[in-house]
Amino acid sequence: MEKIICWRGTDGDISPIECTCEKLGYPNFCTDETGKVEKMYDNTHFSTKEEAWESIVKSVKAGLSLSARSVIEKKKALYEAEKNASDSLIEFYQVKDNSDNPFQGEM
Repeated sequence: MEKIICWRGTDGDISPIECTCEKLGYPNFCTDETGKVEKMYDNTHFSTKEEAWESIVKSVKAGLSLSARSVIEKKKALYEAEKNASDSLIEFYQVKDNSDNPFQGEM
């Protein structure tokens, strides 16, 4: 049977990887340039290099978006933690400096 050229474009690929297979699509197998045999999936293996590029670009953009969102969430959490610590420190000194506080000297 004649080999068909297909293209892998998935997470971790920085450019399309040329593969050969006997039949395109899931649940068939293909062999990449290094001889590695892998199962083909409809969202990772394509009949054209352009489709593989499109998949790679979508994957990279999604990864970047998720990473950026995570950084923003962590920065918000850090801001809240710093604000809480600052508020607690202000409250501590207000209590410590209160002349009615019988434990003022022990703080």
